[in-house]
Parts: sequence; structure tokens; C-alpha cells
Amino acid sequence: MPLLDVSEVLTDPMFNEVITVLRQQQVVDDHGRAQVIPTTFTPIGVVTAGSPDPLLRTEDYQATKNTITVHTQFRLIDATSGVLNYQPDVIIWQGSQYLVKKTWDWSKYGAGFICAECELLPPTEVSPT
Repeated sequence: MPLLDVSEVLTDPMFNEVITVLRQQQVVDDHGRAQVIPTTFTPIGVVTAGSPDPLLRTEDYQATKNTITVHTQFRLIDATSGVLNYQPDVIIWQGSQYLVKKTWDWSKYGAGFICAECELLPPTEVSPT
């Protein structure tokens, strides 16, 4: 187990910032249709550049996925967490929306911290705010 506790750094106002988390609960209405109920939270977190992805090449264009990494004590819901009736969280940061793809428990580096890998949502997939 690491002996380094980074909580003091990750909670320092000179290092972290307020992020916006859009949590989307999915419920079924009286007619059997799925409805999404959005809730917004504003926890603090540290946002850094994500891991570099390989170049995506198609006939029409070349691109890389824009990703960020978020460290926070706020329990984010990712695409694989299996939380019933919830879609993955969306992080709104610097005017862009990022889907939380995967989270890791980093509490060994500071009480309650998680690390989240987030991928930029294309404009056609942007969730309502």
C-alpha cells in the first residue's frame, strides 16, 4: 500500500476547481416510456489531460479522442458500474461535456478519492443540461 496521501494537494483550492456533474436517472413513466431526470452537482476535483489514444483513421477523416482524467471524492457513476436506473455521469468542464467511461478507487492515496477517465461527447450526443 502506498504511503503517500495526496488528499491535501487534491483538496487545495490552488490546485483543484469546481466541476459540474450531470447525473441522469432513468425512470419509466405510466405509459412504459423511459424518461431521463437530470440532476446537477458541483463537487471539486482535479482535471488533467487524459491518456493519449491512438489515431482513429476512417475514409473521411483522422482524429483522436479527446479525454480528461478527473480526481475527486465525489462518487461518479461510470459506464460499467451497473448502478440500476442511472446512465453514466457527464462532466461539464470548460464548456464541453465528457462522458465518464471508467472509474478507479484511489482511496489508498487519500480518503474517498476516485480517478475517472472521461471522453468528450460529440455534439450530437450531448446530454441536456
